[in-house]
Amino acid sequence: MLKKVLKILLIIFIILAVIVGSVAIWQWKNIQSIMLGLRSDSGEIQKLRDENQEKLVEDVNSIMDVPLREMTKEEKEQIKSGETTVSEIYQKIFEEKIKEEEKSAKKPEKEKETKPDNKETDKGNAKKPEKEDKPQKEDKPDKEEKPHKPADTIEAEKPKATKDTVISAAMVELYKLQNEFNARAEATIIQGANYYESIKKHPQDADARSATISHFTPTVRAIESECDSRVETVVQKLEKDLKSIGEDTSVIGTIRATYANEKQLKLSYYSNKYLK
Repeated sequence: MLKKVLKILLIIFIILAVIVGSVAIWQWKNIQSIMLGLRSDSGEIQKLRDENQEKLVEDVNSIMDVPLREMTKEEKEQIKSGETTVSEIYQKIFEEKIKEEEKSAKKPEKEKETKPDNKETDKGNAKKPEKEDKPQKEDKPDKEEKPHKPADTIEAEKPKATKDTVISAAMVELYKLQNEFNARAEATIIQGANYYESIKKHPQDADARSATISHFTPTVRAIESECDSRVETVVQKLEKDLKSIGEDTSVIGTIRATYANEKQLKLSYYSNKYLK
């Protein structure tokens, strides 16, 4: 019963998706996405979505100084079984990449810190007459003064941003946004179905459909607009960060294209899930 209601409501949301597109070419792309969903099976659509993600990661990986690790056999099996998704695995890989970069950036600093400490302890062990116990109290102020470093020095000691770290950080943020807005889209469809059910007076109630459209049009538009805005904020920050370290920004166009493709494929996914 719920699926039947969702089918009716999704027709409404698809109409809204077309209405939201202010340019004719976008309307046509929405229609094409709907048709793709109706003539394809769920496996084919998911494969297209996965390929869209894989193409982005492949392009990103090609410009990184240190390539990303490949998916493990276990991770591939988890994707096949539906336990996880390609996007979730890539998010994990990029998160691991950030941690690796942070560790490698801190290694030289640790080595520099440990060597002087060993020498000082060696000297201290070599000179420990009984008379030197008293002057040790006078040395304490010197040790207390060490933590007081100028702000410029502290800032300089922070690991410098690299191409790999800024790209990885942006990719993680984009995957988080994808998960968030996918969940919100699913929730909106359920809310729409429940709303329609609560106000309809009979099956195929045209007035109830119109009321549902009026009620949910602002919600649908607000969700899409917020998603577009937050994705663009992440992309613009990445572009700025890459420019600040003198790196190529061609990946920005790839990210925007992937996002646009994912939106259309998601519409195909909903069409296939609820309209067939």
